[in-house]
Amino acid sequence: MGDAKLVFSAPQDGSGRLVFGDAGGGEVIPDAPLGIDADLPGLDYGGPLVLRFGAVVSIDADLPGLDGVVVLDWDANVSRPTVVQAGVRYQCGAPVRAAAADAYARALPVSTGALACWQRAVPVRAALRQGWRDSQRMQSAAVAAWQAAAPVAVPALHLGWQSALRLRAAVLQHWQDAERLRAGALSRYQDMLRLRRGLRDAFQPARHLRASVSSREGRGAPLRIALGARYERAWVPRPGIYIPPEPPVRLPCYDPATLGRLVFEAQSDGTGRLVFVCERGGPGPQPPRFVIPVLEIYMSTHQLSAVLLPSLEPVALLDVAIDSDDGGMGWSLSASGPEHLLEQLAPVGGLPARIRVTIDGFDWVFAVERIGRTRSFGRHRCAIQGRSATALLGEPYMPQQSWLGTSLQTAQQLVAGALEFAGTTLDWGIPDWLVPAGAWSVTGTPLQAALRVADSVGAVVRSHRTDQQLVFAPRYPVLPWEWDAAVPDVQMPADIITTDGLDPDPRPAYNAVYVGGQAQGVLGHVRRAGTAGDLLAPQVTDALITDVAAARQRGIAVLGAAGNKLAHRMTLPFLTGGTNPGPVLPGYLIEVADIGHTWRGLVRGISISASMPVVRQTINVERNA
Repeated sequence: MGDAKLVFSAPQDGSGRLVFGDAGGGEVIPDAPLGIDADLPGLDYGGPLVLRFGAVVSIDADLPGLDGVVVLDWDANVSRPTVVQAGVRYQCGAPVRAAAADAYARALPVSTGALACWQRAVPVRAALRQGWRDSQRMQSAAVAAWQAAAPVAVPALHLGWQSALRLRAAVLQHWQDAERLRAGALSRYQDMLRLRRGLRDAFQPARHLRASVSSREGRGAPLRIALGARYERAWVPRPGIYIPPEPPVRLPCYDPATLGRLVFEAQSDGTGRLVFVCERGGPGPQPPRFVIPVLEIYMSTHQLSAVLLPSLEPVALLDVAIDSDDGGMGWSLSASGPEHLLEQLAPVGGLPARIRVTIDGFDWVFAVERIGRTRSFGRHRCAIQGRSATALLGEPYMPQQSWLGTSLQTAQQLVAGALEFAGTTLDWGIPDWLVPAGAWSVTGTPLQAALRVADSVGAVVRSHRTDQQLVFAPRYPVLPWEWDAAVPDVQMPADIITTDGLDPDPRPAYNAVYVGGQAQGVLGHVRRAGTAGDLLAPQVTDALITDVAAARQRGIAVLGAAGNKLAHRMTLPFLTGGTNPGPVLPGYLIEVADIGHTWRGLVRGISISASMPVVRQTINVERNA
């Protein structure tokens, strides 16, 4: 009964239990007649069922034969008509010549009456349909404790045992084979009967909870599309969002970091009085940009895709590796794919094809510079190598040019002039300075001209991940001896580190350096604050150090790299969404809660490997020893 339902007479008690069985106090259901009109299979019932007194049952069906043993007691007060007489002591069922038919008959017909102690049940065509039959419809008020009566031919015939035959009179029994009830049945225990009336159970099937369900991975949200599901599986985590920092808070009047000095906002009023009034609150600590939480399990689902630009034609890439570091310029790509990529990624008009690679929502655009083919038995592959689109500013894609500064310009203007007709924008993130006429002179490609300006002050040049843009950034955004007081970009536990290696990188502990220009340049003495400046680094000269701002930047780059360092290489999972950073980019200041201590370092390089379904990133970190 796949569509059967349990009907409960009382509502849920609120405890969440499933109630099966009469718990008392149920409604007494009156008796009702029962009728069955169907071809029923054989019944096989191993437990007792109780039929209430007074129940009326009618059956109109062809039932298969039943085979069983019933122990009966004879009630002499019941009158039974005799059907036939037999003169033998033992007899197997014979076909009745009257309205009777037998399914199985072995004995010879007899012409005289017989008393039988045992007799096999014989189906009859008239009112006899089964050898044994429990619970027949009663036509009169005959009550028997146990009876399996058979019609006999002689009224005065007494049998010690008799096989059950269908009675024409009413019979009440204490046991009955299970039959479908059409009226209400009230029993303490009942086996899987579909009831038309109320039934009270101690347990009931579970219902949908209307309360919310919470878990460590988040609360399931209903889908807004026609999927028909109450809960949805987690989406692929989207890239993290940028939360702008709060407006800076005015510093307090008294700052212990200034060696106990009092800082006054206004000048003296001339009366010689000291006025100590301060109503400013101190600034609160700034949170990191990205925080990787401490979890028992880190689960992520990764996606890798690539398209050809500008047609957005899908590109089938298999193993992908993406790298970048501050020692070079831009991003590099190494990947493999099927053999047909030789034609799909072929150069067009002498320029390399461009593809956009997406890993978990983060995009990179590369110019495919080299593509080779390898063949082996049953395996044809292509090896692909590419760089950021800004690589098209160098050789062999750009011709050699010469630039000469004929007027007073800033360093940023010099770089913008070199990139003027190259279709590349500039993100200037370092202090600018003036360069007088005649100090700027370079021959090469536009990319070489831009790198020349960055090298003069020790800055690094990076490429934007997707745009054709050069990014100028200081080599040390925060000086190494100030890392502990700075706000880190990424905060993470050491538990997420899958593999790491730590190598010493000893360097001289310089605390001062002379930086000077040539001809129209300036000479600067850059010293680390709080030191005697007695450990001088070799003097640095450059024609573009023509201003104090340029000399200071170059001196910071030299002193920041001094002192004993540690080179730390770590492999991390690629975590996106929420406060997770995704790729831990070069230039990020990270804070790691390691075993027994917390340390900070500056990311110098990153390598992302995507071999689906696994994505990992390996970062190179510069630490103080």
